[in-house]
Amino acid sequence: MISYSIFLFISALIVLCIAITSLLRSDIAAARPFALLMCAMVIWSGGYAMEILVSGMCEKTFWARLHLLGIGLITVAWYVFATRYTADLDALSATVGTLGTCI
Repeated sequence: MISYSIFLFISALIVLCIAITSLLRSDIAAARPFALLMCAMVIWSGGYAMEILVSGMCEKTFWARLHLLGIGLITVAWYVFATRYTADLDALSATVGTLGTCI
């Protein structure tokens, strides 16, 4: 299983580089939500890789919860990115953002 987790770490590293590059392009309106989306993917991929690598049940539970947090953040970040990218700011209200985060 170590070989499988190496690919997850490599993908997390690549996505982290994309997130940093996106943050450097802060003049674009959708750059920050895209960076948040990429960071959520890093949490998901890195957390899953660590869940595969560790052997104890306590550690596996911790990393499973962490990568599930990344999966939850992806849905909200994807919505925010899509609304900023399409410039549909009416769809991005405080109520919708709060409800999306709670769900």
